[in-house]
Amino acid sequence: MNVRDLAERHRILYARAGSHAYGLASETSDEDFRGVFIGLPDNVVGLYPVEQCDGPGDVVIYELKKFIQLAKDCNPNIIELLYVDESDILFQNEWWQRIKAQRDLFLTKKAKFTFSGYAMAQLKRIRGHEKWINNPMPEEPPDPAKYVKVKYIEGLGQKEVFDQNAYDTALKQWRQYWEWKRNRNPQRAVLEEKFTYDTKHATHLIRLFRMGIEILSGQGVLVKRPDREDLLAIRNGKLTYDELLALAEDYDRQLDELYEKSDLPHAPDVERINQLLLEVYQGFWKERGLW
Repeated sequence: MNVRDLAERHRILYARAGSHAYGLASETSDEDFRGVFIGLPDNVVGLYPVEQCDGPGDVVIYELKKFIQLAKDCNPNIIELLYVDESDILFQNEWWQRIKAQRDLFLTKKAKFTFSGYAMAQLKRIRGHEKWINNPMPEEPPDPAKYVKVKYIEGLGQKEVFDQNAYDTALKQWRQYWEWKRNRNPQRAVLEEKFTYDTKHATHLIRLFRMGIEILSGQGVLVKRPDREDLLAIRNGKLTYDELLALAEDYDRQLDELYEKSDLPHAPDVERINQLLLEVYQGFWKERGLW
């Protein structure tokens, strides 16, 4: 049985993800799907490990062990599958429902670091793109001659020296700029040029910060966004670049404060999670005559 067939036959969850799951999809939004399947004993305890199956389009189905490992670390893209709206679940069975019944085991103060970390990754992209938009690169690559400097060398006097590191850095940045320029989404490019930053990245930035704040304040994981209209307004350029940076800084500060006050545990109860994992594996395998 190949991995795709295994993921299809042994899946326990298949759901919409991304903008459709958040309630933020537009007419042109791609559909993303995520799921979980249970591997064979050979894949889990034997010498044939399987971690995930990538389907056509934006489809990723995680083997249960990998899913649980990522969930216990409060990975934002994984933890939300435990709380996705019922309307976005296309398939689930009793084994997934058993896991979902204990989903709060996976909520810990780690959310402060994972959600803010993912948010900061978006912010890094926004800052980089903002620089490129306001300071576009020339069409021609860097001229090596500009990186030749005159230096005094002991025993040799004044000599021309080529600064290889500086040139390599400039060439790398030039290539990254033009790769971004060639491959960026045309519709997003229009918004970037208008607002000087990527408003889709900004939407995810604010969503991630808010989800982290909600988790630490005891509200759980709100996948279908209650602030949908505000997030769509941000995607349409509601905030200036400076306002966006200020809001991100404020949310980061709020996460720091909530981390100290939150009633969530600092770390997951690994023993209980491990017991849950074993129960699901053993029950599923016995049901299918595999154990």
